[in-house]
Amino acid sequence: MIESLFPIFIILWLLIAIVIVWHNWRRQHDGVGVVIVYTILFAVTHWLNAVITSFPWYTTAYDTRLIKLGFSQALVGIIAFAIGTMFVGPLLWKQHFALTKPTANVDGIKGNQKLGIIYLILGLACYYVFFAYASNIGTLAAFAYSATLFIPVGIIILFCQAIQHRQKTIIVSLIAFMIAWPVYILMTQGFLSYGISFLIFTGTIIIRIKRMRFKYFIPLTIAGYLGASFAISYFGVRSEIRDIVWYGGQISTSQRFEAPALVLENYQLLNLTDEVHLNVFDARFPYNYFVGQSIENINIGLVDYSGGQTIVDAFLMLIPRAIWPEKPFRTGGDFLVAKYTGQDFYGDTTSQPTPVMEFYINFGTAGVVVGFIIFGAILALVDKGAAYSIETNNLMGFAFWTVPAFTLLQAENGLISIIAGTVAGFLIVPVVNMILYNYLVMDERHERSRVGLRQPRGKISEN
Repeated sequence: MIESLFPIFIILWLLIAIVIVWHNWRRQHDGVGVVIVYTILFAVTHWLNAVITSFPWYTTAYDTRLIKLGFSQALVGIIAFAIGTMFVGPLLWKQHFALTKPTANVDGIKGNQKLGIIYLILGLACYYVFFAYASNIGTLAAFAYSATLFIPVGIIILFCQAIQHRQKTIIVSLIAFMIAWPVYILMTQGFLSYGISFLIFTGTIIIRIKRMRFKYFIPLTIAGYLGASFAISYFGVRSEIRDIVWYGGQISTSQRFEAPALVLENYQLLNLTDEVHLNVFDARFPYNYFVGQSIENINIGLVDYSGGQTIVDAFLMLIPRAIWPEKPFRTGGDFLVAKYTGQDFYGDTTSQPTPVMEFYINFGTAGVVVGFIIFGAILALVDKGAAYSIETNNLMGFAFWTVPAFTLLQAENGLISIIAGTVAGFLIVPVVNMILYNYLVMDERHERSRVGLRQPRGKISEN
């Protein structure tokens, strides 16, 4: 039955996603684009694979029956996600989170630009610390990674201020940085997905906050197509790039430039009739198959439902190993996917259970329904919190909501990464903001006393 309804499922999934995006786009004061970004990434993770599988000119390497079975749960997920983002989240915000608009804030471009610059520099410094020292140190990695997310926050603040005040030089510089940053990550880490997520996240929020007109739709579509073509070209030479970046020892900067050069040398425009290009997408996003294989293995008794254990483990992993030396480490990631699909991963091949898979292996379809309603509601609250902070000129509050949002938007990650990163973000941002608040207030008072100006009644909003 599922196989015969598969084309209808694909169309229905797309229609629901369009409704979610339209609903959030037209309500200009209700969000900065967090829900919209997740809907896009959700589509890339599950819907795109289903579409490719349906092409009559393409034969996937995976069992199509299991792909269709897995996609049926992704359809359940997007329906529940729509309920959470459009109804549950807004209701919770209205009843428990909505506050009276404060009349006090800090006006003036100087203070806002200074905060954006500090966030950007802090994020860059933490990026270096994360990959140089902390990426394999459990709880510390979660906090260090969360701190790197001040990079997009700083870029968004600076970009919006530059647009508002028509500072063309700053706008061009920030666009150059946004393009160069994914290239730098490719050169230093051998990954492209983080850079692409950064561009989608940062670009969508800037467009949403500044409420840019639909005249930008065509150039943005062209840019998206060229970006997808770059991704296809990257996957074609990914092994060679990682041989350079990962296994090249102490390589020079000029040698690192070989990574993006390889992509450009092999650059091809995306062609959805090219079987090689479709194979790349199919191999990169096999998540419907993973879900389908997990469902079948549970149904035939090879494995049991987790019953919420993976969710509990995700929170337990937040406890530092210094406090709990015997903390288990084989949870999430490759281990969880291998356990429920029966597949082993070798070499530098890794995979994560998506939220669709992880909600299902815990409680079945009911887990997908409840899980995505809750997840959608959380994203809606974060989206509204960030929008409320922008409306009230509370840029520290904007950082408080936006740093955890980036982790929540990782549609390919399992709950252990999402929960750890989100909790770490909500913990680290208030600490950083408290330090910066005291510094900026003191600096502001010093400057006003120096020029002999009377202090206004407003103050920098802290969250």
